[in-house]
Amino acid sequence: MRMVAVVIDDDAENLNILAGIFKELCPESLCICFLHPDEALRVIANELKRSPDYIFIDVNMNVKGGTDCLRYLRTRKELNECKIIMFSAVMPHAVIDAFKSLGADDAFQKPTSKCYYKDVIKNVLNDCFKSNDIRKIA
Repeated sequence: MRMVAVVIDDDAENLNILAGIFKELCPESLCICFLHPDEALRVIANELKRSPDYIFIDVNMNVKGGTDCLRYLRTRKELNECKIIMFSAVMPHAVIDAFKSLGADDAFQKPTSKCYYKDVIKNVLNDCFKSNDIRKIA
């Protein structure tokens, strides 16, 4: 079964970058991108045939913030096995710890270049794979 990742970010350029990184790292993966957090939450809760393996959420969105999305998603029992990863332009360690206390599996600061972005995503996926005893991404 192929990996399913959902990305929620109100920045279309960032969505395109992340979708490209997923396609490059895991060509068999399905990456579903949402510009609107409310639409993402509705689709995840009601319309997906299976829960995503990963949900990446931008912290700073205009309409609904990433923290609200995280809180809502962690109330959904069907998403207990889903890895939720938060990201932002600025992500101090104290904020990472706060997100983890709210139920995030990981959090990271958005890198300034696509090359570094790919490395960060690869590390996040590999860390999650380690916890699930799944193969590492090359």
